[in-house]
Amino acid sequence: MILFCLLSCQKKAERKAAVYAVKNHIKAWNFYRQHQPDSAYVYYTKAAAETKDRSVLAQIYAAMAIIQSDQGDYYGSDETAVRSLRYFRENDPYLPSVYNVIAINKYKQRDYEGAAAWYQRAIATDTGRMGKLIYRNNLGVAYTELKRYDAAIRLFGSLLSDPLIKADTGKFAQALDNYHWAKWKHFPIYDADPGYRAALKLRVNIHDLWGQNASYAHLADYYFKVQPDSALKYATLMYRTAHILESPDDRLEALQKLVRLGEGRAAKVYFDRYVNLQDSISSARGASRSQFALVRYESEKAKAENLKLQKDITDQRYGLLRQRILLLSLLILIAVASVLVIGFIRRRQSGMRREAAERLRAQQQKTSKRVHDVLANDLYRIMSDLDNGTGGTAAELADRLEVLYERARDLSYEDEPVPLDHFEVHLAAMLGSFATERTKVLPDNCTAAFWQGTEDRVKQEVSLVLQELMVNVRKHSRASL
Repeated sequence: MILFCLLSCQKKAERKAAVYAVKNHIKAWNFYRQHQPDSAYVYYTKAAAETKDRSVLAQIYAAMAIIQSDQGDYYGSDETAVRSLRYFRENDPYLPSVYNVIAINKYKQRDYEGAAAWYQRAIATDTGRMGKLIYRNNLGVAYTELKRYDAAIRLFGSLLSDPLIKADTGKFAQALDNYHWAKWKHFPIYDADPGYRAALKLRVNIHDLWGQNASYAHLADYYFKVQPDSALKYATLMYRTAHILESPDDRLEALQKLVRLGEGRAAKVYFDRYVNLQDSISSARGASRSQFALVRYESEKAKAENLKLQKDITDQRYGLLRQRILLLSLLILIAVASVLVIGFIRRRQSGMRREAAERLRAQQQKTSKRVHDVLANDLYRIMSDLDNGTGGTAAELADRLEVLYERARDLSYEDEPVPLDHFEVHLAAMLGSFATERTKVLPDNCTAAFWQGTEDRVKQEVSLVLQELMVNVRKHSRASL
């Protein structure tokens, strides 16, 4: 009863924790949708501390890794993403997205080899066609940075011919822009302008600001040496678009281009903005990393303190419970031991009586069997010989009766009721003694060679069985042969 109560309390506590985990998980997701990553991270951390469900933990840590990556905490994001992999099961549909986050972190840290490897993992594990296509595009970008231009061009070319990509204007424009970017990087004299402009036009038509930002970056790089004025125009457009998107990394990249393309006072203004923005980004990301680390520390600390408190309470409860159990166990042990001892004595006495009765019954059965097999059948055989007139002379009959008498004197002797010397002669004679005018008995192939190698015990049993058979035939059967 005590154990049942403890288990019930434990189950209630687990259900309560599960409810809180779900609530905090939902809060975290709502904050993330409202573009409040810091608050989302805090509630994801709380939800992770309140659940032990593998699938829930995997999704929570994956979401936390994405938040850290978005905030520039790439090392922390990698650590959280790897932690989520411990909880994901094989073939989980969310697993490729975690590989993609790790790949993005590697790419942002200019580890393009690592990024390519993780993109390949995402492609290999994603079961959806669109997911594979998106990761293939990302892999092509990594290949371009690695100067594996032929592989990148083949990837982007296959994307442009895919029906799913063709049906999605944004994805098609992205693949088109990247295709001409890779070809231009491979062949600097390649005329990428028509392809860049075609991709930009598609992006403008669907109001894809992120896509436009990428197009402006490629156009600024393309015109940097050949038409600096055009390059300056596109770098300025990229800076404005990045400001609208509130993307500090893209603003920083645009300012780098403007510093290189600007002249005199304008270049100095851009440079000052670049330095201030870079300091601001470094400070903000440092603060984010510190905040994420602090949130994790506080969560782990609270979890450890809670576990310690639960352990202390549990230890106290189990201490009292152990004392009660020991006392109760001692009383039960004494009662059980008493019952066992009394039961053992009674069973021993009953067993001894039963064994004695079984020995007596076995002896009686053995004696009865020997009377039947040895005396009754032999006596019936003598009577049969007398009926048939084959009993021999009076002296021979007296000898056979004397042998029968000697056997009857002590049935406990383990004598051999069947003569084993010339067994075939004995057996033929025994069978022949049951022949009458009405019944013929013809032993077939009863020779010494036939019985050679047969154990004496088997000969004894066969003789007695056949003799019993013949007695029953004589008494009950009307067989003539």
